[in-house]
Order: sequence, then C-alpha cells, then structure tokens
Amino acid sequence: MICLDTNIVIGIVNGRSPSLRHRLGEQVRAGTSIALPVVALFEMRYGFAKSGRREHNERLLQRFLGLGIDVLPFETDDAMHAGEIRAELESAGTQSAITTI
Repeated sequence: MICLDTNIVIGIVNGRSPSLRHRLGEQVRAGTSIALPVVALFEMRYGFAKSGRREHNERLLQRFLGLGIDVLPFETDDAMHAGEIRAELESAGTQSAITTI
C-alpha cells in the first residue's frame, strides 16, 4: 500500500509534478493499493474552500479519487501512533511527512 500525503496529492492533481503523476500511474496500473488519509482530504477541502478556483479543484480531486484511491479513516488509536511517530521523526531530525512515491 502507498499512503499519500496532502502535498503529494496537490502536486499530482495540479500537474506541477509530472514525475509523481507518472510514478502514481505506474503503481495504479500495477494494482498497488493507493490510499489517502481522511486528514489529508480535510486539508485539501479546506484549501479549496478558501480558493477562488474551488469548483475546478474539486473536479480535479474527484477525478483523482476516481482512480480507485482509498480514503483511510482516522481513529483514536491512529492519533496515538501518529503522535509517537512524528515525535520520533522530529527527534531524529527527519521530516514528518513520509511518502513512497
């Protein structure tokens, strides 16, 4: 499974990163499960609500999700684990966003 973050999805959806779009397409064609945490979906929708191109961005996002992207829920246990992981990454001087694409 590949779990995408907000910045990766924005780069793919708005076309600013053709290499990411290409790599995602390869993974989709290979049958790799692609997921988006619901928190990232919230961040994107919040940005769209403030945007002058809201409808355009929503259409792009719906087309993206239509590729078979699973939206992952965020539960209490997830918050606990995410907090621990982020603290470990921060103390190690590593970025908090982890991507595989």
